[in-house]
Amino acid sequence: MYLLFAAIAPALIIILYIYYQDRYEKEPKHLIIYHFGNGAILSILITSILYFAFDISMFSHL
Repeated sequence: MYLLFAAIAPALIIILYIYYQDRYEKEPKHLIIYHFGNGAILSILITSILYFAFDISMFSHL
């Protein structure tokens, strides 16, 4: 659980910083959360496809 938080925390800090620095036309919060979630899901999907397509094993060194 700590690793998941450590992976997400830097991105959330940057998103919050940019959101609060935007003074004129802030994006709706639900759109920011929606696109952040879609980006996370898409990156997991692409990584999984690449692992299977190129037969790269994360545990090949064991």
